[in-house]
Amino acid sequence: MEQKKLWTLRISLLVLAAASITFGVIRGEQLEVLKKAVSVCLQCIGIG
Repeated sequence: MEQKKLWTLRISLLVLAAASITFGVIRGEQLEVLKKAVSVCLQCIGIG
């Protein structure tokens, strides 16, 4: 019985993660993350 609960939890988390990623992509969040990553990298090497 415990094995079934564990698999249910794993699949639920997988579905939730996939839904969150899909929602973020639809909103265009990946572009915002990329802009911030570039900014941080440029600051680290002293250009920005």
